[in-house]
Amino acid sequence: FQSVQLPENIPRWELDIYHGGAVNNRIQREKIIESCHKIILMHLERLLTPDSMPNLKSAEDQEADLKKREQSSDNLIAHAMSSNDDAFHFRLYELLSQFRPYILTRLSGHRIESWLKNHNAVMLRDSYRKQKMFTKAVQLDYELSHQKNISLSNRITHLANCLEDMSDMPKGIKERGIGNNSKGASTLNNINNIPSLATIRSMYEMSKVQLNIKIQTKASWQQLKVFLENESSNIQNRDHFEREIEKRGAALDRLEEMLYDPSTLYNEYARPLAVWDSCLVIIAHCGGATNENIHELWQGIIYREVPLKAISKDVQEYLNGYRKHVRIPQDAVVRLLEQNNPIKFEHGDWIPKLKARISSLGQQLLKIKTANSFPLAFLAEKLEDLAFRHRNAAKESNILLSSDDLLAESWPLDCLVEAMSSSYYELFATYAKLASKSKNEDPSLQTQLIVQISRLITKWLMEASLARDIDGKGSRPNVEITVSLASAAKKDELNRTLSELRQRLQILRGSFQTNLKAAIDKVIAHLN
Repeated sequence: FQSVQLPENIPRWELDIYHGGAVNNRIQREKIIESCHKIILMHLERLLTPDSMPNLKSAEDQEADLKKREQSSDNLIAHAMSSNDDAFHFRLYELLSQFRPYILTRLSGHRIESWLKNHNAVMLRDSYRKQKMFTKAVQLDYELSHQKNISLSNRITHLANCLEDMSDMPKGIKERGIGNNSKGASTLNNINNIPSLATIRSMYEMSKVQLNIKIQTKASWQQLKVFLENESSNIQNRDHFEREIEKRGAALDRLEEMLYDPSTLYNEYARPLAVWDSCLVIIAHCGGATNENIHELWQGIIYREVPLKAISKDVQEYLNGYRKHVRIPQDAVVRLLEQNNPIKFEHGDWIPKLKARISSLGQQLLKIKTANSFPLAFLAEKLEDLAFRHRNAAKESNILLSSDDLLAESWPLDCLVEAMSSSYYELFATYAKLASKSKNEDPSLQTQLIVQISRLITKWLMEASLARDIDGKGSRPNVEITVSLASAAKKDELNRTLSELRQRLQILRGSFQTNLKAAIDKVIAHLN
């Protein structure tokens, strides 16, 4: 072995680290290397950190200095990234995460990818997207959406990110999914099987349903706890309600643990916990329910909003009968809280909430292309019956109604119009059938339905008029309104139906008191 003569001007630190000395002492060697790293990173930190001293230079000089500092820091980072020292890379990333975290998303390489995956998955996704590595971005978010110990809201965010990333991927890949059988998958490194765009979209929609179930379950869980604390001495079957509290608490924990498929959400959570709107959304996406099932769920939603106490004994009997008619079992919270609910049916305080509930849920369901869970004819009949009962009950209890509601309360039609947006033709056909079906019913109910059709025609004409802007180009919904109106007029359905209803109303006019005949005459004139 022949010794090598070293130059005299070699620094001591280089001698210690690379030419003997402390090189055999691992701990000391690592400390010395760390000190070297700190020297480099200290200079980088100075470049990244604004001066704390007052700057007396002109604005132009300050801007020039800033550009120079940024260029120097970029050059230093570029040189640092060429290092093969893992420890130095990780110390560099720690520094950048404190002072310029956005720079981390611009860097590439296996070291920064590994570091971001362990320290900041959100920034890693941003890094993938900036480098147009959408497949890796999808894989990352898909894996994160299924990991343990994260909240349901974070799972939903990751699935939403998947959809965003997949929208930027090549069409063939996002339709088939990413995996070994996908064309082009051989060019993707370390990409595990990921479902297709349609599958991930379905998972995303179901995750939102799961969140709704969780929110409503938490609300009922809290209501039960508060009620039992305040009314402990007046509650029968306390053990039963304590079990309900325990059941809801356990469900809340499980809903956070993982994402569930539609069947599990429906059968193990939405249905047992009486979250009827989520049941309908699942049916809208997946199908598989009979009309009877769908009607029962809507009955449950209506039943929950309608007070079960009334001033009139006759109305109370009707409400009791309505309650028995609803075959779907109600949850413990409704059964418990209705006992102390001061709202009476006649007062109508429940109407705005029911109206908002049906219109918002209807809008949600009808956005789903396969939706079959918004039974228009059934809902129109049920809501109009409720409005008819309420109007008569309010009159009997001397509760004042607005002049517009003397012949027919407008809220059933209003909420269905809001739910169905531009589907005036379908609403018109539904109400026309309902009016025809009611020929042998109470004259007041027949008149109510005819008045609703008159109102619907007014809304239809108004919307069609608004669709004709200066250029004659309306938005798509308004164009559909105009076309449907023209189609109904061309087929003579509109005139024929209005003529029949006008004749019926003229006959029914004799059944009303003098003070209402003037209002009926206005409707007859409008039907002309």
